[in-house]
Order: sequence, then structure tokens, then C-alpha cells
Amino acid sequence: MNTAAVPTSASAIATPPVTAPFLSENDVIIVIPRDTSRERQSFGTGGYEAARQGPSQQQMQRRLESTVADIQAKYAQLGIRPSEGNGRMISTYVPQYENAAYLPKGGRLSNGVVIPDDSIIVGRDSRSGQPFLESEDVIAHELGHRILDHITKQPLSLDPRSQDAALHESIADTFAALIDDVDPWTLGEELVEPVRHMDHPEVQGDPGTIAEMNAGIRSGQWDTPIGLDERLNEVTATDPHWLAGVPNKAASIIGAQLGRDTLGKIYIDALRKYVGPGQKFEGFAVATMRSAIDLFGPKSREALATRDAWDAVGVLDLVTAQLSPARA
Repeated sequence: MNTAAVPTSASAIATPPVTAPFLSENDVIIVIPRDTSRERQSFGTGGYEAARQGPSQQQMQRRLESTVADIQAKYAQLGIRPSEGNGRMISTYVPQYENAAYLPKGGRLSNGVVIPDDSIIVGRDSRSGQPFLESEDVIAHELGHRILDHITKQPLSLDPRSQDAALHESIADTFAALIDDVDPWTLGEELVEPVRHMDHPEVQGDPGTIAEMNAGIRSGQWDTPIGLDERLNEVTATDPHWLAGVPNKAASIIGAQLGRDTLGKIYIDALRKYVGPGQKFEGFAVATMRSAIDLFGPKSREALATRDAWDAVGVLDLVTAQLSPARA
């Protein structure tokens, strides 16, 4: 395992304080207690073969596979194609893993079991011990990461020192919100403590505006270790889950004004046409504004609402190319 590598190929759900939310791009090690692991290196289209697992483990694995199928059916109704990351995949339930993650380059458990590329792994909430399977939102979020990587053709960087890592988290949150009819702007409302509040990020201390984000970055409160440099000095970066509060707030405003169906159309169009690696918040804002104009016209209610949402969170001030619709 290359401990000096900056992680660029995996993501995970986490809420602050974050201790280890990032996984190495070269040899992801998912640490589980050796004496309690019963995973084996044998899997089919849905997950690891359950022949040597207890009945509870088998039930949870089947439940995960069923939940993934349900979510993918909902994403298909949004027009997301199998070739765009909404197709057949491997999902694995590992109760000793205290997180949930999409692993585009795979990984291996600490007992040597290999997890294949382009799959998700689901475990438990470290805060409460609850299985993340109790929240469809969390699974939808991880599948959202997969869709984002596939749909853009050039996956966004997951370098946690860049804003596109935060965009990866926010867009995955937004995909989950698009298919949640219970409490769409709360990720993980079924859990003892929700993961994120998109419409009210301040509930968990996340920023909802650029000004709040900049103040938090200056404080260093949300810095988290991401690895070691070539001299084995610890490298830190601002937690991208925390940074996601700003674009999350914008997405919730657009959805509240226009409805989640329209929000989904704008975001999916933007991802297909305008989003690529190295994206900053202002670049993504421009992408969504361009898509709103493409789909509905430059002076449409949809284009104006998209512009106003990014203005409300302070991102519009960062936009140098003024592609937002002109007011009459």
C-alpha cells in the first residue's frame, strides 16, 4: 500500500469529525477485525458468496442487492442509462466496515479478500452501530458516485484538496434526493443521526454559503488527514463532505423552486455535456445554468431560478463567465 498517495479513486460517507474518510488509489485496505471476519474471496453478480456466512449476514446481503435493484430502477425512471453507471454491478455488505463507499478501483479487506473494481461496499454507521442498509439514501448516494464517474466519461478527481471532491459528494447527495419521497433534503433520515441536511447544512455545522465556507477553512476546524507526503509528513485537507454544504444548499433551493424532476433534468444534462475533472463550484454552477438555458430558454423561470440559487449561496460572485440569463 502506498501511504504517500493522494487518494483519487474512492469516496465514502462520513460526518465530522472525520478520522479516515479517504481510501488509497493503489491498494485500498478496508480494515476489519480479523477474528470476526467471515468474508471469503468468492462472489457473484450481487456480492460475496454467502455459503460460509451466518443467516443474518446472508439476509443483509440479499437486502442490499434488493435495495440496489430498487434504486437503479428509480434512477432509470430519471433517464439514467445502464451505460451511465446504472447497470449491473457488485455490492457487498461487510458489517465490520464502519462506512459505506463506492470503490471505482476496488480494494481488499484486511483479511486479504479482494473487492472488485466499480463496486460498492456497505457497512455500519460508526456513530450508532446501525447498518447503513437501514437508509436507502446512503445506498443511493454511493450509487450516485458511480453514476457520476460513468456519466461524465472523465471522472471527477477525488483529490480531497480540490473542490471537485466536494462536488462529487454533493452531486451524489443530490442524486439520492431526487428519488427520496420521504425527506429528500435529509440524507439518512432513517438513521439515529442523519448524515447531512442539504437544505439546512448549518444543522450539522456545514457551510451554506461561500462566506461561511471561507471562514471555516481559515479556522482549520474541518481539516482532516489524507495521507503522508514523500517525507512522511502528515498532509491534511478540508473535509469534502463539509465543503459539500454549499452546492447542497444550492441544489435544495433549485429543487424547492422548480421541483426535483426539473432539478434532475438540469443536473443530468449538465453532467452529460459540461462537467469534467478539476471542476470548482463556480464551474459547476455555470454548467447547470447553461443546461437550464439549453433545456428551457435564457429567460425561462428554470434558468432564472438556477441562477438565483447559486447567487443565494455566494457562488455567482465567483463566476467570471456570465452565462446566467438576463433579467427583462
